[in-house]
Amino acid sequence: MLTREEAAEQALNNYRIFCDRHLPGLLTTDPGKSVLLRDGRVIAVYESLDSAYDDGMNRYPDERFSVQEVRDQTAVDLGWYSRVV
Repeated sequence: MLTREEAAEQALNNYRIFCDRHLPGLLTTDPGKSVLLRDGRVIAVYESLDSAYDDGMNRYPDERFSVQEVRDQTAVDLGWYSRVV
């Protein structure tokens, strides 16, 4: 289980990588969907944040993941819900 600080750091790192590397392409292929991220990589794309989160919990019991919505302009920082959480 991650400490709160480790979770926040993982979520922030995933968020930055998501915005810099993945968001531009995903805006053209999957706008409005949600992604599951781990270690800066997009693992899968989902129809909803809940689906991404649920799958993340099933795939990664160590909770080292985050979810992000693919939105126009800038990604939304979901804070603690971004779960590396």
